[in-house]
Amino acid sequence: MNYWEHEPALQSQGKDVVLTFDDGPSPWTAYLIQTLDQQHVPAVMFWNTYHLSYVSEEVCLLLKNSPNIIVGDHTADHPNLLKIGYADQFREIVDAKQEIENKTGEPVVFFRPPYGNYNATTEQILNQAHLTPVMWDIDSLDWKYNGNKQAILNTIQSELRPGAIILMHDHKDTVDFLPDLIAMLRKDGYGFTTLQTS
Repeated sequence: MNYWEHEPALQSQGKDVVLTFDDGPSPWTAYLIQTLDQQHVPAVMFWNTYHLSYVSEEVCLLLKNSPNIIVGDHTADHPNLLKIGYADQFREIVDAKQEIENKTGEPVVFFRPPYGNYNATTEQILNQAHLTPVMWDIDSLDWKYNGNKQAILNTIQSELRPGAIILMHDHKDTVDFLPDLIAMLRKDGYGFTTLQTS
């Protein structure tokens, strides 16, 4: 479902996929990072700043010690960008980028538009802010299947291909199905990569 003219470059071009998690941080962010670390799996997390109160010292420490976990910008309040003008989009995107950088101490270089919606104004702001847009190839539908682990795994497996960017969410249910997803992907011969940051 990539609509952007230029897709982000991946660090590896083998039989690898990229795991991404939207709508964080959450009370379960630390558990997600710990699971990814234990399994030696890189990932990209796209955060909304209205959730930043969930970023504890533990989360900051985990991120600092997890160079393969990248945090990206998912706006401040998760609006439909098609319905707001330049000033509001700028605030949602650029202010969020700065807040996330202040919280994590790391540069933010990737952006994912809520609902996958964007327009020429969005692209203009991303260019100004030096943000690279990241869409997805596989929607896990974890938001739809509400903890139905097998339905989520089946959805992902049915659309698998090398280089796919997989969309999931920073939710409690994700903590439960993530180990099974990683095991399934490895059984199918897939490895894990992430996005090139430069």
